[in-house]
Amino acid sequence: DRSGEYESRTRDLLHAMHVFPGILKSGELLSVEMDKDVLSQHPVVEIVNSVGCKVSTIRLHQQITTIDTPVVAGLYIGYIKADGRILKRFKIILK
Repeated sequence: DRSGEYESRTRDLLHAMHVFPGILKSGELLSVEMDKDVLSQHPVVEIVNSVGCKVSTIRLHQQITTIDTPVVAGLYIGYIKADGRILKRFKIILK
């Protein structure tokens, strides 16, 4: 069953990516860490504000990447995407 293979692969990808910390001060750096399997898919991180406007897109080229966060405090949603799919969704809280 191919759907089982897809679900297993997706679950493995989720464990292969880490974003930290989730709560920051405005302007601090966010770290994104992933293994080589995910990196080989040429992922990007998109950060969206609370009203749904994209505020940044960052192409990931290294296993550990630091990203400048927005300067305006608030709640943001981040997405790690590759091949037109969302691999991981995460919250960013800026104080």
